[in-house]
Amino acid sequence: MKLDLTSFAFGFAINGSNGNPNWATALGQGYLHKINQSDSINEILKGLIYCSVPLDRVQTKIGKGGKVYKGTDPESGIVTGSVFNKVYVNGNLVPDCKVIIVLTKDTTPSHEGRLRLKYSPHNAILNEQGDVTLSNADQIEKIRAALNLTPNACWFVYEIEVVGQDALYLSAGIADSSANVSYASTSDLHDKWNDIIVAAGGSPIKLPEGDGAYQLITYGAPGTGKSHEIDNRTDESNSIRVTFHPDTDYAAFVGTYKPTMDEQERYALDATGKTHKIEAKEKSIVYSFVPQTFMKAYVEAWRRYTSVDLQGDAKTYYLVIEEINRGNCAQIFGDLFQLLDRADNGFSAYAIAPDDDIQKFLGTNKDYKLADISLSEDIKKMTETGEKVIATAADIKAGKKLVLPPNLCIWATMNTSDQSLFPMDSAFKRRWDWKYVPIKNANLGWEIVVGDCEVDWWKFLVEINKIVKGVTNSADKQLGYFFVKAKDSVIDAEMFVNKVAFYLWNDVFKDCELDGDAFKIEREGGEVDVLAFQDFFKEDGTINEEVLKNFLTKLVPQPETAPGESEAGPAADGAA
Repeated sequence: MKLDLTSFAFGFAINGSNGNPNWATALGQGYLHKINQSDSINEILKGLIYCSVPLDRVQTKIGKGGKVYKGTDPESGIVTGSVFNKVYVNGNLVPDCKVIIVLTKDTTPSHEGRLRLKYSPHNAILNEQGDVTLSNADQIEKIRAALNLTPNACWFVYEIEVVGQDALYLSAGIADSSANVSYASTSDLHDKWNDIIVAAGGSPIKLPEGDGAYQLITYGAPGTGKSHEIDNRTDESNSIRVTFHPDTDYAAFVGTYKPTMDEQERYALDATGKTHKIEAKEKSIVYSFVPQTFMKAYVEAWRRYTSVDLQGDAKTYYLVIEEINRGNCAQIFGDLFQLLDRADNGFSAYAIAPDDDIQKFLGTNKDYKLADISLSEDIKKMTETGEKVIATAADIKAGKKLVLPPNLCIWATMNTSDQSLFPMDSAFKRRWDWKYVPIKNANLGWEIVVGDCEVDWWKFLVEINKIVKGVTNSADKQLGYFFVKAKDSVIDAEMFVNKVAFYLWNDVFKDCELDGDAFKIEREGGEVDVLAFQDFFKEDGTINEEVLKNFLTKLVPQPETAPGESEAGPAADGAA
């Protein structure tokens, strides 16, 4: 069974803050928190029963406050506590090691009924007098020693298996055997730790559902890979996409009445004057409500949320919005804006009543109606005075109330270099999590190739981005690694001039004074002038490769050729 990746981990920090593992992984997600269908989980459950100890001997800390509970405390939610006397780490038996696994069932309203495996250092076994005789904290130190790690090491357990009902197998990864490691973001940590897992022969672990973000906007300079970040989590089976533009409106995002072709029954009078149906149907134009991206995502998410056939990550559905800042978000979202406020349990904190057209569509359309979903419990949230009903199950199924389910994630990209026609207001922004995607070297070995001149793409980006930031006083117009897509790792002259140079001279440098040898050109008669975009072309419209090579080689420092060497390398022995 794969664990949530930072739930059993040590010696790491994210964005300057020390990591805080939650020491547990859920056995099921989604509606009613039913246990995921998995042979691995089945074996773990058998082992928990076989190795169980009396509940009055079990102790652990539960909840954000870290209150200590015994297994017999009614409010603890402890189902069972088990001691595994044989513990293996990365296939090797750890001498004299016993690990305590506690199975809990959440009692909090937001996750009531959720079963979780707890492997916390605070798991302990008590004697008859109530004294601790065994604790996971001590056992973790034995595991650390078996892996030859220092107390400051950065390491993590990413998988648990039970074999033969009494042997616990842990798969561990080591980021640094002697020192803590700091990561720029949760995504950065997951990428690097998954590399460690894959290198050890394991399969990568996905980020937790939504990475904690129900609404997320990834933003950055053009070409940084903002869409790539989302593509790592989505595919055609679990997402639907839309691109915003200045003409996008509520109807184009949610749905509206449109003329559609429909087959109508035909009737005729027979010789006796009676009406009867004709076999051939007639196609005619009728007006019907046509759902758009949001409505399709909304219905699909609710169906997945209540499905008993889908488990865990499979239930999550993503509505992906490309270029969100190119549309008028206030107009596009309209009253849906209210749904973006999420309660602690992931549902919308407030329901809205849709217009009559949407109510009728969700209540009666044979392809999209919600009446058949297996939702029986009302949607609630916690308030200071207790639980409050957001919407009844009947109203959601009838389309009378709209509430976003917790498995519907709305993720978007925003290009900071675009001058949005419709700036987002602060109230809209507050309802989103934001993730900056920095410019970084993707290490793909791309080269700009112009004739016999080859320039490393990343080195070019480093130099040009210094100039872009200097003339614009901003990083928004800088270029990311994926600003262009190389063909077989080559960016040729045509691609460079028509995409890179065009962007620089028309969007970045058009109102700037350029300085430096790379931006100078010698005209006929010896006059030195500022390099213009049209200088990259000959009179016949083909690329002027000499001008382009001059620009690139002056901009990007070239390695000096040592005496006796050519660009191809040292001279051969005996060469003249």
